[in-house]
Amino acid sequence: MISQRHYVLNLLYKFGLTECKPVSTPLNRNLKIDADSSTTVSDPTKYRQLIGNLIYLTITRPDLSYSVGLLSQFMPNPRNLHLDCAKRILWYVSATMDYDIMYKSNAIIRLEGYTDADWASYKPDQRSTSGFVFSFSSGAISWSSKKQSTITLSSTEAEYRCAVVAAYEAIWL
Repeated sequence: MISQRHYVLNLLYKFGLTECKPVSTPLNRNLKIDADSSTTVSDPTKYRQLIGNLIYLTITRPDLSYSVGLLSQFMPNPRNLHLDCAKRILWYVSATMDYDIMYKSNAIIRLEGYTDADWASYKPDQRSTSGFVFSFSSGAISWSSKKQSTITLSSTEAEYRCAVVAAYEAIWL
């Protein structure tokens, strides 16, 4: 089995980013990403491969779930801005490749959950994004970040819908 470190190093080499500068966040905070933000990528296959590899990384890296999920929406028609954002995620991963989920044997046994919603975050369809993470004892065991199925009329409604989805997950856990 290939370690996460080797996987990331192979990704950086494959996409020509071995000399990239490390960044502290996967995406710029105030960047508005939409479908018509710049010119179309010359090789959409490269973008799709990069996003596919990043999706694979979200299995062990919940911190990538939101940003990778956001960029995966543009796989049918990627733009240069989307490719630049995907590369920035790789820069972040290169700076944090030693981040792992740690499960401690002597931790207090309890289930904790956190939720958040981003109201109407994607302008073309006005859908909100819900996210949650649950940890058991010392490490994350379940997480999700995805668009809500319906349009919400307020941030409060978006938060309630997010809490309901998280409650279903908590009951299942």
